[in-house]
Amino acid sequence: MSKKRINEGFNEIPTFEGGNVKKVKNGNSSAFLVFIIVLVAVVALLICIRMDVGHFGSKVLRPMIGDVLVINAILPEKTDDEIREETGYRNLAQAVYRIRELEAEVDALKAESASGDASSPSPEAADRIADLEKQIKKLKVYEKNQKTFENTKEEFYKEVVYNDNVNPEDYVKWYESMDADTAAKLYKEVIKTEKEEQDKKELAESYAAMKPAQAAKILEVMTADLDIVVSILNEMTPEQRGKIMGEMSSPYAAKVTKKMSS
Repeated sequence: MSKKRINEGFNEIPTFEGGNVKKVKNGNSSAFLVFIIVLVAVVALLICIRMDVGHFGSKVLRPMIGDVLVINAILPEKTDDEIREETGYRNLAQAVYRIRELEAEVDALKAESASGDASSPSPEAADRIADLEKQIKKLKVYEKNQKTFENTKEEFYKEVVYNDNVNPEDYVKWYESMDADTAAKLYKEVIKTEKEEQDKKELAESYAAMKPAQAAKILEVMTADLDIVVSILNEMTPEQRGKIMGEMSSPYAAKVTKKMSS
């Protein structure tokens, strides 16, 4: 059998029609199969980019196509840390304040253009407005994410962290109900809070072990850190706290008392 005949045999698929065997070419089927394979591979790649597997979308592609409209829609959403790094804002209040400033500047530029003779803003003003609106868009993403996180955090602390009847299963359920970034961020905050609480307890034990006059003298030097002084005293027993505050000057003891009752 010739090589040509063998190849033709591989390109033919037997089918049954009216009880007779009929051979049809399978070229179209092969092309369709290749198309499906390529399509699945492309979709899988896009999903991996969107989910930022291996940080390929954020670290590799974003620097290259981050500013290309439409195409950049395949990139993963920027994390709060990335937005903070770009904008320089460390908390929600700063971001919201800056958003209001930028929006006011945009409104002023648009009003100035509208009051002039030109029917549209000058190229310089248009570029500035576009840049400001781009900054606003970034900050609003951060604002939205941070508000969601703060609400989740508040509920998590109320239901789990500050709940005396909580058990380990409750922690697991909460973490499983969150997305990975929120869970990791909350976990870090809980660990940090627990460490701060432990540090305060250890400081309180150290000051309580001193002579009251000595402890009062050291604490009174921390005039600018009244919150810390109060947090340390609150970790002590009423008797320990009373002895130390009795050795403080009257004005400072009054400040501490006022702060503790507020």
